[in-house]
Amino acid sequence: MTKSKKQMADNPLKDKKIISAVTNDLFRDRRMIRICSALSDFGANVTLIGIKKKNSQAVVNTNFSIHRFRIIFKSGILFYLEYNIKLFFYLLFKEFDIVNANDADTLLACFLATKIKNKKIVFDAHEYFTGVPELKNRNFKKGIWKTIEDKILPNIDKNYTVSDSVKNAYERDIGTSFLTIRNFPDSNNFNKIIRPNIDSKGDIYLGYVGVLNKGRGLEQAIRILQKFENRVKLFLIGGGDLEKELKSLVDKLNLKSRVEFSGWVQPKQIPDILSKVHIGLNLLDGESENYKYSLANKVFDYLHMGIPCLTMNFL
Repeated sequence: MTKSKKQMADNPLKDKKIISAVTNDLFRDRRMIRICSALSDFGANVTLIGIKKKNSQAVVNTNFSIHRFRIIFKSGILFYLEYNIKLFFYLLFKEFDIVNANDADTLLACFLATKIKNKKIVFDAHEYFTGVPELKNRNFKKGIWKTIEDKILPNIDKNYTVSDSVKNAYERDIGTSFLTIRNFPDSNNFNKIIRPNIDSKGDIYLGYVGVLNKGRGLEQAIRILQKFENRVKLFLIGGGDLEKELKSLVDKLNLKSRVEFSGWVQPKQIPDILSKVHIGLNLLDGESENYKYSLANKVFDYLHMGIPCLTMNFL
């Protein structure tokens, strides 16, 4: 994205030092890569902070800096505690103008550091955090995150989120205003992709893009293949907590020749893989408040590809 000299001269972001923080390994966070790239295009000096796992892949071809923490604890409260301590001290000794906290699990460290240094903070809610499936029936943990949001979000300089439904939920719960910045992918990646037509004898491919976690209808998508003829197959593009369990299910049902796991791929590879897909899947669990309010990246991937999307209707 090229800016004119006048645009750059009038640009309040020019030469601003912005630090964005998330608790994932960055490689699969297309929203943050797009946002940081756009901020850099507008002249900001951007650093994106995440974590480094044993199998983390490099984030390539970026126009911003990347910093990854190595975290000893892999999950649970100790993971979030260690991450926020490291993030707090990183911010404390790093020069910046604005911090972008992403989701409640980065909020405490970002807020404390900006208050101590009298700097600006903006908050991006990628999801309705206390409504995620992982917090269902876990009232103590849910209460901790709810308290952090209730105490801090009214004191943030700017809040924004992924959809109007999440925006409305936070404004109802917190009583502070939010903006909406949707998860639109880079349409330039989709320009030259042509999908094959379905014919009476060829294979029919279902496709899913995203995290392989519970509450996303993935077990059901695998099981339903048994009801169809053998030419109906499934691509699962991504990785996550359920990957091993889903592979075991595929083996158990003798569907190995009909289900393909791609693992995590570079964002620019997604259109090429989706070019083989005839129907996209977005089968979220209606018991999750977060999923009810969500506006998933994958929906726009399917739309850009001209792929019919089998999705939920929570209305």
